[in-house]
Amino acid sequence: MKKYFAIISILVFLSFVSTFAGELYEQITVYYNDIKIKVEQKEIDLTNQSFIYKGHIYVPLRYLAESLDYEVKWSSSNKTTTLIKNKVDKLKPTSGETFVYGQILKMNYLDGVITLEQHLDNETRDLYENLKVQNNAIVLLNRNKKEFTVELSDVKVGDMVGLIINENNVISGIIIFT
Repeated sequence: MKKYFAIISILVFLSFVSTFAGELYEQITVYYNDIKIKVEQKEIDLTNQSFIYKGHIYVPLRYLAESLDYEVKWSSSNKTTTLIKNKVDKLKPTSGETFVYGQILKMNYLDGVITLEQHLDNETRDLYENLKVQNNAIVLLNRNKKEFTVELSDVKVGDMVGLIINENNVISGIIIFT
């Protein structure tokens, strides 16, 4: 009797699971039709990745977002995709901003202060002091012609950097070159 009850229980459970799973998944027919996607007249290579279903075009989010200079982060715990813009705002020289190149000599992470060996050219002003990093400064890692948003803690002594500095010598943007 116990075996009979156990078998019936397992069968009921499996039928419930398969019914429940059946509601989550649906087999569909899609059409791959050499769909071209352009961003500002530049074609994105999505070979056999985008498709048409019920009159709508579906494109992989990561490819589209990265082509628009966004970083894509996925959280499996809450099933959320977050897009983060990777661009530093354009330099505003009329408001006193300047772009400075150099090598990091010292980093004080606690106070957010950088000491820089400046590489001078005829376009930049001389900096004679430690540079404070503003709290919301954007830090980008530039590698293989791509930029990735990173944290201030990723800036290391010896890194070659480009800094956006305002008229008060406060850093609003850092680009790490590798």
